[in-house]
Amino acid sequence: MSGYDSNIPHLGQIIRAYGEALGRPMPEVLEDQANKLCSSNFGDGKLGLFQEAAALAPTRQELFALPVLLNYRIRRRGRPVFTRFTTRTVKRGKNKGKQIQVRAKTAEGDKMKAGEIERRAAARFYNASGWLNPAFMKYAKSRKIKPNGAVSISLNGDVLSVTFINATTKAGEVDARYHYVDRALRNRAEDMLEYINKHIDRVTTNFNAGGRGLTSL
Repeated sequence: MSGYDSNIPHLGQIIRAYGEALGRPMPEVLEDQANKLCSSNFGDGKLGLFQEAAALAPTRQELFALPVLLNYRIRRRGRPVFTRFTTRTVKRGKNKGKQIQVRAKTAEGDKMKAGEIERRAAARFYNASGWLNPAFMKYAKSRKIKPNGAVSISLNGDVLSVTFINATTKAGEVDARYHYVDRALRNRAEDMLEYINKHIDRVTTNFNAGGRGLTSL
């Protein structure tokens, strides 16, 4: 996904007002917003690009239910439809006591090729991984990720231009189907509007408090 450009005048007005409320230089605000747009969870269900894309991925349970659901008519690339799995209980760590599916630990299981469902399960966050970028590293708890994406923002007057780069295959097709990039943009705009409104309330409260003080004199 390269060259996805969006010119959204109202978003430009919002980000300019947001920068004024913060009292920070606009280049600094634009860079920070690009980083947060790509990688942050804004709270109250407001997700960034990485989280929006990850939310589209099927769960492992849904994937492993496909063979039966589709009567084993699954397209595959020279691989068996499924790999033999068994259930085991985690004995230590934060997931202690949780039951998970693992590949069978028999000689036959070790020699068995990865099945199509296993391949899909391993790649279910493939599109979302295309938003990982150097800025994401400071938000992520894990450092075991490969930066791969980029977001840049420029402001000309009140017209904001946002350019997204997601290098994963068919990233543009995924967004065309689910429109999650625009959803992430709206999430970011709503987050900034909330801050602006809170700033206005603080200014209004301080102004009214000062006015009452003058009146009492």
